Amino acid sequence: MCIRDRGDFEFCEGFEGFVDGEYSGWDIPGGEPPLEVGGPCGQAFRGEIGPGQIFAVIARRVLDILMGRNVDVIRVHGILRVLEGCATATPHRLLSARTDTGAEDFLYSAEIELNDGEFVLVQRPASPGEVVVDPLGVAVTDQWIPFEVTLLGLQPVESPTVRVRIGESMLEVPRIALPTPMLSFSVVPGPFAYLDASMAGCTVDFDNISVEALPGLP
Repeated sequence: MCIRDRGDFEFCEGFEGFVDGEYSGWDIPGGEPPLEVGGPCGQAFRGEIGPGQIFAVIARRVLDILMGRNVDVIRVHGILRVLEGCATATPHRLLSARTDTGAEDFLYSAEIELNDGEFVLVQRPASPGEVVVDPLGVAVTDQWIPFEVTLLGLQPVESPTVRVRIGESMLEVPRIALPTPMLSFSVVPGPFAYLDASMAGCTVDFDNISVEALPGLP
């Protein structure tokens, strides 16, 4: 799980650079501060929230990821560990693969969510679009497992799809088409109790997160 594939990496992060409560290259958008814990590949990022706490996330953006390049696929992958007891009372988002037009204008996100003991894929378009939810299988807890979220068909020639793998589960489904100019891509790992913060409770660890921009299927 600690070996990275060869590819056109926008970044490849092992979380070894934790200094003064921050990871170099990552933003901390408020909420609970990030924590550093031991992982299978060295140091790892931990996001932890309890009742009344909404989120403990970090974020990293690649601006204009498609500009001037032959890119049909954006892939984020890494490993994660969900500790037992996460999301027992309300759904929690664990990871968002987010696109924006420009720097801040939210467009779409493909999210891995934990809901009632199940992993699910949530596709969240800009309002007033419809949220689409697809099951990914029974959640695996207390062990490190690989994950991948891939946006395919970014060129107009191919059908737009999103592919998600987590542990042994894999799903590929249609997604909304995204504009190619000025498209920015962000990775947002960490637990987020977006429905009911009073029932929040989740600890999830991440390591070896990479983002690739590729001309075709990885």
